[in-house]
Amino acid sequence: MAEDTYDPGFQNWLKNEAVWAPIPQLTPEQEVQFQDWIKGTTWFKEFEHNYGGPPNLNDPGYNYRGAWRGGLVPGLNTEDMTFHWPSSLPNGDLLKGREHPTLIMEYQARQKAKSK
Repeated sequence: MAEDTYDPGFQNWLKNEAVWAPIPQLTPEQEVQFQDWIKGTTWFKEFEHNYGGPPNLNDPGYNYRGAWRGGLVPGLNTEDMTFHWPSSLPNGDLLKGREHPTLIMEYQARQKAKSK
């Protein structure tokens, strides 16, 4: 993790301000659509190639179904040249779980935006 997650401001934000996007309950038909869609993304193929198997789409570290429902897609990070998912929905609801290793970066970005 790039930064100290025991930062008191970050811990306060987690406790009092952070709002997580609900995990959608998909119908069986929607789940098939989601699975077909995500398996066709460059991110999914990259993950399988890099890690030797598919990602855990039920991992509490990220709300993939919420991202899909929100119309979001992973984007190419030009620093490491791999695909990354957005941290939150356009309304600010978080997609990264509480234990996601880079959630603190979302907090820091929001603090920086507030100070402008």
